[in-house]
Amino acid sequence: MTSQRQLRFVTLLGSLRKDSVHAAIARALPSLAPEGITIASAGSIRELPHYDADLQMEGFPPALLAIAAEIQEADAVIIVTPLRVAR
Repeated sequence: MTSQRQLRFVTLLGSLRKDSVHAAIARALPSLAPEGITIASAGSIRELPHYDADLQMEGFPPALLAIAAEIQEADAVIIVTPLRVAR
C-alpha cells in the first residue's frame, strides 16, 4: 500500500475586519479540507508594514519573517480576500 504524505496549505487573509465574511471562510477551511490536507493560517497581515526599502535594509520585521517561513514550508497558499467589482 502506498501512503502519500500529508499536504500542508496555509491561508493569507486580506481582510482585517473582525466580523469579516472572508475571515469566517478562512477559519472554516481547516474543517472542510479533504483527508490528507491540513490548512492553517500563515499569520496576520495586520502586523506587516508597507514595503519600505529603508526598513528592509535594517532587516525584515519578525512578523514578516514568520509569515514567510509559514509560506515557505507550505505546499500551497490560499489567499482569501475581498474583491470589489466596479459597477
